[in-house]
Amino acid sequence: MADEDALAACIEAGESALWAAGFDIVSWQVPADPDLAESKMRECAAPRSGAR
Repeated sequence: MADEDALAACIEAGESALWAAGFDIVSWQVPADPDLAESKMRECAAPRSGAR
């Protein structure tokens, strides 16, 4: 778990640096567990009511 935490911290630091440099980024992370990651990706890709 420490490696995942360290990686997440590095990603967050990189995102902050990009925002501070004026980049408009979109980023999201999924859980490390493959089943949870798949579920999260399906949730994000699912059509939403009212979406075009």
